[in-house]
Amino acid sequence: EFPTHAPARSVFAFAVEASAAADVPGRLRLSWYDPERRPQIGERWRLVVRLKRPSGSLNPGGFDFERWLFVNGFGATGYVREAELLNTPGAAPNRAWRAGVQGVRGALAARLGASDRGAADGGAATALLQALVLGTRHGFADRHWELLRRTGTSHLVAISGLHVGLVAVLVLGLLRPVLVRVSAHWVAERAWPLAGSFGFIAASVYAALAGFTLPTQRALVMLAVGVAALWMNRRVGTGAALAVALVLVLLWDASAPLSPGFWLSFVAVASLIQVARVRRLRSRHPALELLRAQWRIGIGLLPCLAIFFGVVNGLAPWVNLIAIPWFSLVLVPAVLIGVLLVVVLPGDGERILELLRTLCGLTWSGLEWVDARVQLLWPLPELPVALVGVMLTAVGLLALPIRHQGRWLLLTALVGVCLWRPPALPVGAFTVHLWDVGQGLAMLIRTRHHAVVYDTGPSSPYGFSAAQAIVLPALQARGVKAPDLLILSHGDNDHAGGAAVLQDAFAGIGVLVGGTHGALRGRRCHSGQRWRWDEVEFRVLYPPLALKDSSNNLSCVLRVDGPGGSVLLTGDIERRGERRLLNAGEQLAADVVVVPHHGSNSSSSAAFVKAVAPSVALVAAGYGNRWGFPKAAVVKRWQAEGARLVSTDGAGAIEISIAAKKSDLATRVTLFRADNPRYWRRRPSSW
Repeated sequence: EFPTHAPARSVFAFAVEASAAADVPGRLRLSWYDPERRPQIGERWRLVVRLKRPSGSLNPGGFDFERWLFVNGFGATGYVREAELLNTPGAAPNRAWRAGVQGVRGALAARLGASDRGAADGGAATALLQALVLGTRHGFADRHWELLRRTGTSHLVAISGLHVGLVAVLVLGLLRPVLVRVSAHWVAERAWPLAGSFGFIAASVYAALAGFTLPTQRALVMLAVGVAALWMNRRVGTGAALAVALVLVLLWDASAPLSPGFWLSFVAVASLIQVARVRRLRSRHPALELLRAQWRIGIGLLPCLAIFFGVVNGLAPWVNLIAIPWFSLVLVPAVLIGVLLVVVLPGDGERILELLRTLCGLTWSGLEWVDARVQLLWPLPELPVALVGVMLTAVGLLALPIRHQGRWLLLTALVGVCLWRPPALPVGAFTVHLWDVGQGLAMLIRTRHHAVVYDTGPSSPYGFSAAQAIVLPALQARGVKAPDLLILSHGDNDHAGGAAVLQDAFAGIGVLVGGTHGALRGRRCHSGQRWRWDEVEFRVLYPPLALKDSSNNLSCVLRVDGPGGSVLLTGDIERRGERRLLNAGEQLAADVVVVPHHGSNSSSSAAFVKAVAPSVALVAAGYGNRWGFPKAAVVKRWQAEGARLVSTDGAGAIEISIAAKKSDLATRVTLFRADNPRYWRRRPSSW
């Protein structure tokens, strides 16, 4: 893959040729902070790195980074401590061909983007051009991906089966008429398989330019099935060919089903096959048949989009009705032919590239035009297994190549699943969601009709925001359309780094701010503030309005009380803040507590722990964090008071349910990692 570069950080895949340690995996994903020289694809480096086993935050609705690492073959992640460039690209004796291909890709990427400095479209045209030629997506910014997501066209900018198959078909279509007219009888008689073989070779070259990514590998396997059928002079039904390709893909890569692209590609092809069986595409109205085909593909892909992305995009089928033919018949052939001409006619290369950028720019402008006028995204909460089964069954029955009167009932069932929302909590009950945001804190407290977000997790100067990547998807997964209140315990980045993201996402949301950070927008959080929602009482216990202290010791301490139990949220208060709470005579005893300051030795004094005496103590800490939170002495103090201590670094997201009545087994704890075990994930741990 191409490295991605931020102002002070580079992230890249590194293939290990030799290592001083015997147990270093062969493929690493590394970060290099403040690099002295940005690494480029195909280069060889000698690195001193600090590694850790694959891990990632685990939350409802969030991206499963550990699965992504597993699917892409990364055995470890880490960061660079020392580096030495060994030589130029292509010098590795035992990997010469691979290094040579990567060197060509790097040089071509630089050539395609050489004169795109300060483009008015923010580099979108060049990024699109590079994506279609090389399969690289490092040129797209977050705003570009957001546009592609809203228009449902992300699949068109990644070299996949569509693009690889198109290259093979183009070469076959051009060569077969030529081979038929060749005087040699053997060649003319085998024009189809020979043209198909050359098409396969051309597709393989294109896949090499794309870096032999998993989607291109799957496409080549499927093409190989078709070419083999041509050589055997056998008519293989489309369904049988798809089944054989499916088996071969699974033999080639057993982890393929873990990728959304696997399901999207096979389901789309299967949907087209069903369209052909039902209609035979012999209608006198081809435009109507095209609309029907797009409709059936949209229905077929509905479960995939709901399961993998938690969204139904009503605009995507209609945009793709135009976008797929445009990309397939115009843009991709023009781009590939144009790049070939750049290589053959270097003197005219810049003019050809400018034409290609213009064509890509017009395509991008068309997507922007549509997006500015129509948006039909329908976000879905996390669906129960039973509803996923209903959706799959309905789509499967709709795909049957027969007419049946129950199809409208099946469509109604699909609409019903898309309209489903999680059942409301009983009056007096509430839930606490502690999300796994790494080294930081982000929480949700939810009653029957209201929701409060307490802290937002960290943001990074390199582009990552826990609010964007974790908090917003988790809110959607739990069916929260818009929280009523945002509380920022204090202004430290690990607690309030995503404040702006949430305030932009939920315009007009009320905000309470603790600490001393003046840049945060909102009202000052202080003791004495209280409100009652759905028979659940919220009280701010600390800090006093006029108090002066460090930002940590001015953290907003919130207590939530319901008929079935209580929760205490403490921010980053340290021992001095704890003493003030004890001296103020506030009611501190609680069923559940969020341990102050991530389990640091600076907090959780013996007197404070004894006063709270919870049954459950929660710690928000990042996996393998450099401070060693939670500290062993802190863990022992909470456990000595009878608390079950659970940390996000081992448990992932944690959800606490407080019942509406004390007699209803008031506190129920759900650990996301333990409840969702997968063989590619590190095992959950607890104290």
